[in-house]
Amino acid sequence: IVGIASGTGYDVGTPASATVTIADAPLPSVTVTALDPDASEVGPNTGTYRIARTVATTAALAVSVAVSGTAVNGTDYQTITTPQTIPAGAAFVDVVLTPLADAIVDADETAALTAVAGTGYVVGTPASATVTIADTPLPSVTVTALDPDASEVGPNTGTYRITRSGATTAAMAVGVAVSGSAVNGTDYQTITTPQTIPVGAAFVDVVLTPIADAVVDADETAVLNVVAGSGYVVGTPASATVTIADTPLPVVTVTALDADASEVGPNPGTFRLARTGATTAALAVSVTLTGTAVNGTDYQTIATTQTIPAGVAVLDVTVSPLADVLVEGVETAVLTVQPAAGYAVGSPSGASVGIADAPTPAILLTPSAVALTSIEGEASPGVPPVSVFNSVAGTVLNGLSVGPIAYSGGASGWLTATLNSTTAFTTLFLQTATSTLAAGVYTASVPVLSPVASNSGQAVTVTLTVRSRGTLYALTSTGALSTLRPSTGAVLTTTQVEAGLAGLQSLCDDGTSLYTIDYIANGQTRDFLYRISPAAGTGNIVGPTLIGGQGGYMSCDVDRTTGVIYAVATTSAFGTSALYTISPSTGAATFVTNITGPAAETPTLTSFAINPSGEAFVTNRDFLGQGGAGLYRLSLSSGALTLVGRDPNVTLQYGELAFDATGQLWVQGCGGTTASICTISTVNGLRTILYSSASYTGIAFRW
Repeated sequence: IVGIASGTGYDVGTPASATVTIADAPLPSVTVTALDPDASEVGPNTGTYRIARTVATTAALAVSVAVSGTAVNGTDYQTITTPQTIPAGAAFVDVVLTPLADAIVDADETAALTAVAGTGYVVGTPASATVTIADTPLPSVTVTALDPDASEVGPNTGTYRITRSGATTAAMAVGVAVSGSAVNGTDYQTITTPQTIPVGAAFVDVVLTPIADAVVDADETAVLNVVAGSGYVVGTPASATVTIADTPLPVVTVTALDADASEVGPNPGTFRLARTGATTAALAVSVTLTGTAVNGTDYQTIATTQTIPAGVAVLDVTVSPLADVLVEGVETAVLTVQPAAGYAVGSPSGASVGIADAPTPAILLTPSAVALTSIEGEASPGVPPVSVFNSVAGTVLNGLSVGPIAYSGGASGWLTATLNSTTAFTTLFLQTATSTLAAGVYTASVPVLSPVASNSGQAVTVTLTVRSRGTLYALTSTGALSTLRPSTGAVLTTTQVEAGLAGLQSLCDDGTSLYTIDYIANGQTRDFLYRISPAAGTGNIVGPTLIGGQGGYMSCDVDRTTGVIYAVATTSAFGTSALYTISPSTGAATFVTNITGPAAETPTLTSFAINPSGEAFVTNRDFLGQGGAGLYRLSLSSGALTLVGRDPNVTLQYGELAFDATGQLWVQGCGGTTASICTISTVNGLRTILYSSASYTGIAFRW
């Protein structure tokens, strides 16, 4: 620092002083790094630290150091001293760490070298470095089952192999432990611990020798485990298993030596229990008894433990039936061998004996099914009697009764059933009440019961088909249309179709409309087709049909199989007749064919109808004393007539014909009068008078 002092001739100004700083030469900075951070007792393999300085290297530099870490200086590695000197002219010095091998199994250890403060340097960064010392590795010991299958039979030995890794220059004692279901020293000769792997060998084999005994065991296991010890580590696998097969068990089976038993006698059945192998000792076998027969109830009690005696391979078990009065049919007794100590269950493990019941009566119904037909609203049909038999000879069927009748089809109560007696042979009488049933199919099942019958509840099935004839329409010549009850002729409804009508004859139905012929008498030259709507009760003329020269006295009907309207007309008062089709839209008649037959048959065909199957029939009047008015089949294609038959009681003409839905042929006007209704058989042509009626000129059924 230089300052100006006061003096003559000047004043001291500001600043009056100044400072110059003289810097000293800088100290070197010292750092430590791990030039080779990995060392090992194996070799040994050294590690290296490097102590480095900065700036001038003209003089040697002594650096103080300290060592630390899990490794011990002078014990786990050769002693590292302090200080460590960086030589003159050098910027660093390398410090070598030399591991010292030992017999101790350690984890990897660390040695840390740290620069500490001293004279002539400063401690820089990094100030410390670490070398890791790897320990000498231990051999790994494993165990495997060289022969995993041993047996008391023989005996047959099993073998374990204990193996080590690494050097074999010294013997190695390996600690072992045994476990498993087999007992060391009891089920096999004692295996000791430790087991020693000899010098120069990488393994040692340990033999397991089974000890045979009289106890029947399942297969047992012996497990050899390597346990931790000195001078090795336990590797993988660390355990191995040898299975010791026991002396084989006898196998027990069962069969039905006699599978047929019966309460009659009684006749016993027999099961046979059989075993394999030695028979030197008795063998207790556990069994169960199942099936539909009950042990101790349906047969004498069979114990659930059966003993096959010493010296024999089989045991026969008798099934002795117990007779009773129950109707059971054939029952079964099933014996099944159950698992237990001392044997194995073979196949077959179960067998069945059938126990036949004492003979019991059985119900036999003849016939077992009855089919009936009736007409809606008419008389109930009769039912043929049903015979009730006992089908088992030597037994008595009694206690017979009729059970509740089961109905189907939507109606019930239309059938009653009574038995003539309660002991077979007897008769089952059935009676119907069907007049109120609507058209349809109905069934009734009538069971016959008996407490002693094997088949109590046998039933006769009655099937009833109720058919409808359809709606019967009747028409007067003046247009009064009525519906009649077919069974009585009672008039249900009457409608005047149109006022002022006259000369209507015939009536036919196509399912939608009714048609009639407006016959114009008094020399007129044409007839008209007239349509009637029965629902509306109205009618209208469709159009002219037959015209002059085509004939008259027409009778019409509809072929329901084709929908075609046909008409039969006479071509002269007592001449031939012809067949026509009539258009429902115009009324026009189209000639089909002349009706042909013997000369005496063809004149005056008075009425015509077609049945539900499309077959046509006509009638004629007995003019020539042929034995009565006749009924004929008429071919709609050729016009040929075939006589069905004559009724000797009818000489005058029949009125209008019509078929109902059942195929029954009806006639309005039974010959000689229009005021009656009959039926005519299409088999022989004979009529049956039903009742008197009003005078109608046409009838038709709608169905």
